[in-house]
Amino acid sequence: MEALEGSQFSLDIPLRPRPIGCPVPLIESQVTYWNALSKLKEPLSIRLRAGSMRIIGLLNTLLLQNSIEAIVHRHDSLRTRIVIVQGTPRQLIDPPGNYHLAVVDLTTTSRADVEREARRLAEEFLERKIDLSIGPLFDAMLFRLSDCDHVLLLALDHIVGDGISNGILSREIWTLYNQAAEGLPTSLPEMPLQFADYAVWLQQTYSARKKKDEAHWIGRMAGAPHVQLPVDSDLARIEQPVGAVLHLPFGKALSSGLRNVAQRERTLLPIVVLATFVAVTSHWCNQRDISVVFVSHGRHQRPELENMIGDLGHLLYFRIAISDGDSLTDLLRRVRHEFLSGMDHQDFVPEIPAERTELMFNWGGFPAYSSRWSVGQLRNVASRLSIRPFRVKEAWPVKFWPFFSDTPAGIVVTVHYRPDLLKGFMIEQFGDNLRAVADKFVQHPVASVTSLSLK
Repeated sequence: MEALEGSQFSLDIPLRPRPIGCPVPLIESQVTYWNALSKLKEPLSIRLRAGSMRIIGLLNTLLLQNSIEAIVHRHDSLRTRIVIVQGTPRQLIDPPGNYHLAVVDLTTTSRADVEREARRLAEEFLERKIDLSIGPLFDAMLFRLSDCDHVLLLALDHIVGDGISNGILSREIWTLYNQAAEGLPTSLPEMPLQFADYAVWLQQTYSARKKKDEAHWIGRMAGAPHVQLPVDSDLARIEQPVGAVLHLPFGKALSSGLRNVAQRERTLLPIVVLATFVAVTSHWCNQRDISVVFVSHGRHQRPELENMIGDLGHLLYFRIAISDGDSLTDLLRRVRHEFLSGMDHQDFVPEIPAERTELMFNWGGFPAYSSRWSVGQLRNVASRLSIRPFRVKEAWPVKFWPFFSDTPAGIVVTVHYRPDLLKGFMIEQFGDNLRAVADKFVQHPVASVTSLSLK
C-alpha cells in the first residue's frame, strides 16, 4: 500500500513549518464539511466519539488528566476553532492552557442503575452540539463507577480529526500515562509539523495539484450511474440515526489463500480484497458499473505526518465495470489498474456528488495508528489496568461502511451500518458472500464473475 501512495507528496513546494503569524486556511475536506453545516437551520456540529473505554483497576485520575493535558498541548489541532475572518472561515489555534478533565462521580448510584446511567450520560456528552467558533472541538469526560471501575470518553470534531487521529489520540494518552505511572520520564516522538502547517502547504500547492489531477477524476466519473444499496426504509425519516456493528472474520486459512493470490498476481492484499468486495456488491446492488469510495488516510511514506492529529483523510473514487465473460482474475486486474491510476492522481480529488455511490471501502492497513486501535494494544501501554471498549449508542449517518483489516487471526471486516435500513441478516449474508467469492479467488480464479452463486 505504501509503495502505491508514494506520489502523494511529489510536488515541488516542501512541506515545512508555516511562518509565524501565517493565517491558517481550511483544507478542502474541511471546506466541504463547513459548507454542509452552513446549509443547516442550526449550523452546529456534533463531535464524534474518538474513544470510549472501560478502565478496570486502580486508575490515577491526576496522571490521566496530566496526560490528556500534555496531548492537548502537543497537538495544535486539539486547541483549534473555526472562525470567520473577513467572510472566510479560518483555523484559529488557541494557546496552550490548563486542561480540566471533567469527572462525574457515580459511586453513589445503585449497582443496578450505574451502567445505565453511565451510558445515558455518555450519549448525552457525545450528542452535545458544538459551535465550531466557540468549541471546544476536543473534549474528554471520565465517569467514576467505583474505585476500580471507570469509563473514559474522548470526543473530537471531524473538522479537526479523522479516524486515524482517534487511534493516535488514545495511544499517546496511554503512553504518557503508563510512563508516569512507572516513574519514567514522559516523552513522545518529536512533532516536526502541525496540522496547520499541512493546511498551509495544501493551500500553496492547490493550483499545481488541481492542474495535475482534476481532469482524471472528472473524466473517470463522467456518466457513472448511481449505486444504491437495497434498504428497508427511507433514509430521510430519521434525523439522528443510530448505528450497529458486526464483525465478519475470513479466517486464517482463507486469508492466507488470498495472500497467495496477491503474490501470484504481483499485487497487494488490499487490492485482492477490494476486487472481492466489488464482485459481491455488484451482485448485491444488481449493477455491472460499480463506483466505490476508497478512504485514504493520507499519511503513507511521510514520517512527519504519522503522529499528526488532523483531518488528513480523503476520498478516492474507483469505477469498475464488469463485462459478460469476465473471470475473477480479469476483475482483479481491472481493479488493480483502477487502484494504481487513482493513486497516481490522489493529490487533488474534486468534490464528487455524495449520491454517486453508497459503497465505501476502508482498509485498515496502518495498524499502529488505526482508528480501530485494539484492546490488546491498549493493554500493552496501560500496564496494571484492564481496558476494554465501552459501547454507547451513537449517531451513524452512513447506511453501510465496512472496515477491512489484516489481523494476526486473518482478515476481518467490521461493518458499521444503519439497522433501520439494513437488517442484521443482510450484513451476515454480505459476509458469507465475501467469504464465498474469496474462496473462488483462491480455488478457481478463472470462474466467471457474473455466474457466481451468491445469496
